[in-house]
Amino acid sequence: MKLPLLTASLFCFTTAAHACDLCACALPSVRLEPRAGWHAGVAEQFTDYGRLQDSGRGISNPAGQHMHSSITQLYAGYDFAPTFGVQLNVPYIARTFRRVENGAIENGTESGFGDISLIGSWTALRMERGDFLLTVRVNAGIKLPTGDSSRLREEGEHEHGHEEAEEHHDEDGEEHGEEHHEEEELPSGVHGHDLALGTGSLDGVFGADVSCQWKRAFFEAGLQYTLRGDGLHSYDFADDLLWHAGGGFVVLQSEGWNAALGVRFSGETKSEDEFRGARLDDTAITTVFVGPRLAVTAGEQLSVNVGIDFPIRRDNSGVQTVPDYRVQGGVSWQF
Repeated sequence: MKLPLLTASLFCFTTAAHACDLCACALPSVRLEPRAGWHAGVAEQFTDYGRLQDSGRGISNPAGQHMHSSITQLYAGYDFAPTFGVQLNVPYIARTFRRVENGAIENGTESGFGDISLIGSWTALRMERGDFLLTVRVNAGIKLPTGDSSRLREEGEHEHGHEEAEEHHDEDGEEHGEEHHEEEELPSGVHGHDLALGTGSLDGVFGADVSCQWKRAFFEAGLQYTLRGDGLHSYDFADDLLWHAGGGFVVLQSEGWNAALGVRFSGETKSEDEFRGARLDDTAITTVFVGPRLAVTAGEQLSVNVGIDFPIRRDNSGVQTVPDYRVQGGVSWQF
């Protein structure tokens, strides 16, 4: 039965919005076919943060503040049995940004390895009846504080836009920031916690997903919850909840390979982080994306997929840059 190969690869990347993207916790998880053995791959997520918002409403961005974030994850795992396996994820993060800092416009880059994670996965249910297949899988693991979290020190050195930006609305309902004549009046939309390559905390990761397939049609949904530990530099990231749901059809099928198209809804929600025991008013966010997916599998070993997501809801606290779009893709090989 070839359909399990397609759904496993089409929706294999857990979603991530602004805050979770910055912690590099989007964990790829691919199972082409339930069998024991090794698997490995690479996953890429590029997110463009080009919109400046204050408390969920767009404001003017005269300084052109933005952040481009690329997270490349190398992963390898071993399945001890068709129903149980472990996977190691190693992210490399590269970011370019433009922000207002101490009354001046700053352009910069930040790159390096992020927080490594080790995840165990167990197939709790697999029901196959002819052309119908139902699979339920749960996973749990830890994320280690291996990424550089030194940028979090900025929270204690300066105020990074924790105050609200003034704004007004025109007759068409468009939202604009009040015109600023001096750069020091501009709120910063890119903060130290945005640029940190790691959280500085030992975190627990828990999740579950379900997939249902009938002939060439399929549906999948999943959740991932990250329980944050105590962080370095007196900074504690808030717990976050990720989810995704979508479906599609196998559009091409021939000897040895398959291709499927689908649509996926995904999102993240998290509350405010804490610094020295006080909540920060520019760190909470809820984001919902929707976008198409394409997956191709060759034989029982190779899987390639790509997708693009567009935000349909962006709610945040304080002044933050929020995503305009993101692109995800990956290649997986099962030995």
